[in-house]
Amino acid sequence: MSNLPPFLLDLYQFWTERLAKELDESLRYHSVHHTQEVFNCCSTRASIEKLPEKSRDSLLLAALFHDTGFLYQSYQHEKRSCEIVEEVLAKLQFPLSEIQYIQQLILSTQLPSTYTLLIPFP
Repeated sequence: MSNLPPFLLDLYQFWTERLAKELDESLRYHSVHHTQEVFNCCSTRASIEKLPEKSRDSLLLAALFHDTGFLYQSYQHEKRSCEIVEEVLAKLQFPLSEIQYIQQLILSTQLPSTYTLLIPFP
């Protein structure tokens, strides 16, 4: 993870600590371990696919934030995760188009998935 930008490392530390502290330990699927595993798998896949840094970072942000909404609600937590990622990334002055792309990635984790992401981030 040392090759990631500092802002992403800071967000990773903040959100994984928060998930570890605030999520119910009895949850078997929506846990900090799940988020860490998804993040690590996405990081590995981005490396294998040789994604450009911007695309890699968008993918990793989606992986990191995809279950943050579960801190507030279980039903349709992905939508709440999209609100959270928009709040956070707007404060970091991310372009709206990039935030929306990351939100699409998050929403693609809903079951059943209704999103098909065939177009890479511009």
